[in-house]
Amino acid sequence: MPIPPVTHFRVPLFQLLGDGVERPLHEAANALADVFKLAEEERSAVLPSGYPVVRHRTGWAGFHLRKAGLVDDSKRGILCIREERKKVLATKPTGLSYTFLGTLFKGRDEFLAELRQHLTALLLIFEKRCISFSHGWTKKTSSSVVGVL
Repeated sequence: MPIPPVTHFRVPLFQLLGDGVERPLHEAANALADVFKLAEEERSAVLPSGYPVVRHRTGWAGFHLRKAGLVDDSKRGILCIREERKKVLATKPTGLSYTFLGTLFKGRDEFLAELRQHLTALLLIFEKRCISFSHGWTKKTSSSVVGVL
């Protein structure tokens, strides 16, 4: 079985943490490798940077769960379910989509507003430079890019 994408790591990681035990990232990654029944070759696969693929995907899944407030983020590299979020686990989720996680994300609206501000500022700088080089960048293009957020 090939190593699943990071989106497939979220639910098993959330379920693994459901017992309330704090787990280091490497321990959670090893447990998920067992859940996915990965072969030794897949377990030892590394990214071009040399970082283990399974640990990398576990880390990103943990990041998504932390941003949604499902997992405690008070200790670096340690994953633990937040006590009040065990209710979500009790619903036995079959998937934790970006949309669902976005509804839980603490400060989501403030984050998006700040992101829009930064993107608008960058687009204005880019727009000025493109206009000065006559690349055809228009205000309509800028507003459509910001409108995506």
